[in-house]
Amino acid sequence: MVKGVSSWSKESQLNILQKINALKETNPELYEKSLAKFNEKLKTNIEYTDEMYRAEEERAVRQYNAQHAPHCPTCNSTNVHKISGANKVGAVALFGVFSIGHVGKTFKCDNCGMKW
Repeated sequence: MVKGVSSWSKESQLNILQKINALKETNPELYEKSLAKFNEKLKTNIEYTDEMYRAEEERAVRQYNAQHAPHCPTCNSTNVHKISGANKVGAVALFGVFSIGHVGKTFKCDNCGMKW
């Protein structure tokens, strides 16, 4: 009946609603209370399912980012930073031709100092 609700099957939701609807003619007061209770439980279940889905999605994103983060080829550390364009321009301005080794690199390891 409600997409994404895993702990309540569609069949059980329909069975409960059929039982509640049977009360409509015989006991309207109990029908209203039962319907309100059913709707509250359904809402709580949907919120719980959504929360679980978001938590699983966040965990998967963190795991993906950890696996695909740049890491140092020498020491395998992820404690790296990107060498900025301004840093490269400054190196060329100060050292000229001798800065070619620095200009061609993209990252620098903050642990071992390796540039790649």
